[in-house]
Amino acid sequence: MGEGARDVASACFACNPKGASEAVASAVDAGQRCGIMDLSFPHGEVSPAKPTPPEDDRRAALSAHRALNRHPEGVTDEEFLAGAPFFDPHDLVQVKYEMLRRAWNDRDDRNVSRTAAAFGFSRPTFYEAKKAFDTGGLPGLLPQKPGPRRAHKLTAEVLDFLEQVLAGEPGLTAAELARRLHTQFGSSAHPRSIERSLARRKKRGRPTQGAGGSGTHP
Repeated sequence: MGEGARDVASACFACNPKGASEAVASAVDAGQRCGIMDLSFPHGEVSPAKPTPPEDDRRAALSAHRALNRHPEGVTDEEFLAGAPFFDPHDLVQVKYEMLRRAWNDRDDRNVSRTAAAFGFSRPTFYEAKKAFDTGGLPGLLPQKPGPRRAHKLTAEVLDFLEQVLAGEPGLTAAELARRLHTQFGSSAHPRSIERSLARRKKRGRPTQGAGGSGTHP
């Protein structure tokens, strides 16, 4: 044990009644609590690793829980731009929740569209999030766990969702629909699979707009 660690153990024994061994094990923390900020590490001992910035830890945790907002630059709401640490544009659940809170009772679609845009979303996404929150609370705002890339993922529920999105934004491409699908359900589908499935529905009498194969629309 180096002299610096022994000093910390002695100085912090009183504030750590469990004993000097725990004081040494948490030397940096104990030193901070006792006002000893400059710990020495004599030659031959290993210096502590450089601490990870808190924001990196937070983003890693968000990513692990599928709650990392991949487009934080789209959040232009004033509270998020003010720089307060509480508001994090990388936190997908928080961004969606604040969006819902801001326009929950608004009946004007134009106001809803403006509010959604300030949080990086579209009006259909607002209503999708509102429905998800109604049925699942905060966990409902998380994308579902990703699944295999299989055609059976384009279930009736998924196709209903895609048609609802297209009804609000007829000019969306199949590639954009695939992105919305992944955001909402956590599953993946090739844009061509989406086009074919929607086309089959249309032939069966289910009208569908947009999602052109070339990605361009009149």
